[in-house]
Amino acid sequence: MNSLFEDTYYLKQVCHDFHALKQKGSARNFSIEFKTFASILQLDKGTMISKYKEKLKDTVQQGIAYTTSITSFELLIAKSIEIDEVLYKIAKASTKKEESCAQKPTTEDSIHSQSKNSSSHSKHSAPQNASASYASTSRPSTSSHPSHPRGPLSQEE
Repeated sequence: MNSLFEDTYYLKQVCHDFHALKQKGSARNFSIEFKTFASILQLDKGTMISKYKEKLKDTVQQGIAYTTSITSFELLIAKSIEIDEVLYKIAKASTKKEESCAQKPTTEDSIHSQSKNSSSHSKHSAPQNASASYASTSRPSTSSHPSHPRGPLSQEE
């Protein structure tokens, strides 16, 4: 009677999805999805261990290869999650370091461009400064404080 209401293509679809399954995100999420498929397909422990290892990211597979103390499927999952998290932290730290290194030259470049701008500014402003200094030396200065207005002319002037 149960087979009458069962979706006959359901197991075929689950089997197809299981074969296409590959770790793309975190090992934690992958393990949940894998265990769901393994439960539906009623895989034995040996098949679960070999298929789980096969479907992990290459970097996590390499980490698992160095681990010799794995004796059960649950321990395999725990170790894969641990390795995946360590690799993620390393990649994140490396990305931060690259970003900070990429920003430092930008700061140095701005310093260099400022010094170039100031030297180019002085080249362009040199004639102006020369004419200004010539104008100030050609006129006699009668006031020690040029910012104050000059009073009325004296008898001597």
